[in-house]
Amino acid sequence: MLLSIQLFMWLYSSAQHESSIAEKYQSADLIVEAYLDGIFQIKKGEVVSFIIRKNWKGKAYVSSFILRYDLNDTDRMHFYENEDYLLFCKMDSVSGNYITTAEMGTKLLLNAEAEIDYLEANAACIDNESKPQKFPCTRDISFVCGCDGNTYSNICAANEAGIQVWTQGICD
Repeated sequence: MLLSIQLFMWLYSSAQHESSIAEKYQSADLIVEAYLDGIFQIKKGEVVSFIIRKNWKGKAYVSSFILRYDLNDTDRMHFYENEDYLLFCKMDSVSGNYITTAEMGTKLLLNAEAEIDYLEANAACIDNESKPQKFPCTRDISFVCGCDGNTYSNICAANEAGIQVWTQGICD
């Protein structure tokens, strides 16, 4: 069963100067490395399907999500299948979905060396301000390796432990 989070892509052009990596980190609610495994046409736009490989900040509750945007948006970001991306996302207060733009810092992972260096040096392993989850964890097994060196049965179990930085798979 494929679980998904709706992540709507709102793209716009802005005359504002590009913020520093630190500012982008601070303003993001969710930062993930994700593999784009499909682009699908829908009635008025495209749906882009991602698989999360690493969580740097915030709480991703599932290992995959879908990003949707309108094809009529001339300033939209161009995504390429079978590529890895670093996604900086904010929570939309109206819909409760994550949104992202290139201005927020989202880019191809191969072009994100400075951002990855910053995250490796500054991302908090434990979320000390973590709030209890509103739902119990499922018992599905989809191992993640926490930044604390422990293997968790799934993303939800890592979130319950306050782990913010994790990668897919069992720890070495």
